[in-house]
Amino acid sequence: SLAGLNVEFVLKVPEEDYEFPAYDIALGKVRGELLFNYPADVKRNNLVNVVKFGTARWRNFQASDLWVSATFDSKGINGEFGGKAYRGYVNGGFSFFLQPDSPWTGWITGKGLDLAPLTADGAPQHFVMDGLADFKVEANGRAAVVERVRGEVAGQGKGRMVVNKINDLLGSFPDDWSALKSELSRVSLETLRDFDYTQATSEFWFVGKQGMVDVRMKGPAGSRNLELVFHGADAERGARWQHGGRR
Repeated sequence: SLAGLNVEFVLKVPEEDYEFPAYDIALGKVRGELLFNYPADVKRNNLVNVVKFGTARWRNFQASDLWVSATFDSKGINGEFGGKAYRGYVNGGFSFFLQPDSPWTGWITGKGLDLAPLTADGAPQHFVMDGLADFKVEANGRAAVVERVRGEVAGQGKGRMVVNKINDLLGSFPDDWSALKSELSRVSLETLRDFDYTQATSEFWFVGKQGMVDVRMKGPAGSRNLELVFHGADAERGARWQHGGRR
C-alpha cells in the first residue's frame, strides 16, 4: 500500500553526449539533476528537471553553456532554457503535450547576436548579413515536423546585407542581349545585391513548404525593402499561405 508512503529523492544526470537524428539535434556534455517527490505536493511541481549542456546544435545552428528547466505533469512537459549563441544570449520556452500525435509549441528570443556567423549557418546561398541584432521566434509542430514558424529581427546599429541568390541571375544573361542591356542589368542587380544599412528590421513566416521574409532597411544610399517568397514544389504560384495574411 502507498497510502502512508512519502518519498523525495534526487537523480544525478552523469555527463554524456546525446544525438537525436530525427530532429537533427546534438547535445554535448549534458549534466544535471532530477528532483522527484511522492505524493505530489500541490505547492510544488511533481518532477522538476534542471539540466545543463556544454554545447547544443540544431541543424547548423550552434549554442553553448545552455541550461534547461522543465516541469512534468499529466498533460505534458513545460520548460524554459537559456544560453550563449553567436556572441549574444538566447532564452526561450517550450511545451510538449502527451498526446498520440505529439504536438508541441515553443518560442525563443535573442539579444545582441552576431548576424555574420548566424546567417552563414542558415542559408548563405540565399543571403548573408553582418552586424548585431535582436530577434524573437515562435514555432509549433507535431513530433519531428515543424508546421509553422513566425518571427522578427531588429538590427542594432549598422551592418551589411548581400543577397547571394542574385549571383545566379548575374551569370544567366541570354547570349543575344546587347552589351548595353547586359551592363545595365548587371549594375541594377549588383545594386540590389549589396546594401549597407544603419537601420534594419525583418519579419518572416513559414507554414509547411511555403514562407515569406520581409526585410526593410535604411542606409547612406537610401532605403531597401525586400520581400522573399518561398514556394514548395507542390505550392500554387502566387498564392498566400494559410496564416491569414500579413500582420
